[in-house]
Amino acid sequence: MIKKEYEKMVGKIKEVLEREGSVQLHEFFEKKYFKMLLNKVRKLKFNKKFNPLQYKFKEIQFNDMALVMAINGFIMHLIKKEVKEAKVYCFEAGDYTLLNDKIHEQEEYSITFELTPKWDCSYGGYTYFIENNKEKAKVEPTRNSLTIVKTNSRMQKFIKYINHHALHKGR
Repeated sequence: MIKKEYEKMVGKIKEVLEREGSVQLHEFFEKKYFKMLLNKVRKLKFNKKFNPLQYKFKEIQFNDMALVMAINGFIMHLIKKEVKEAKVYCFEAGDYTLLNDKIHEQEEYSITFELTPKWDCSYGGYTYFIENNKEKAKVEPTRNSLTIVKTNSRMQKFIKYINHHALHKGR
């Protein structure tokens, strides 16, 4: 399920995460498992979330506890915390989240598994982490990747508007 190379490199990955504050692992899942995961996600019925001053996207609680439990060992080695719940988000043309002065991250980690089959950077949709009005991390939607960002209460996060070039493609 998780590529064996990453399981062997936990120490090095942890070093990078501690030094840089974020890490992105490409081709994280084995190809066969990633395809199976994509098929599961395609069958989900998403709920629309819309507050024009804060966000527009779709989401659903991901209840595949077998997946959550399987990745917990890897995550535990990296950050000493357990994944307790998972949500799947879908962003399409016209979707976004905005910075809001009242909403900040917590002292924890933001963990993202990018399940987008194919994404063109010209569509937008980057995830930005801001700290003290400066960009701390810019996360590109990269197929089959795991991104971990160490967050704190001075940080905020937003997803850049997904423009008309995305058409009916989602991430």
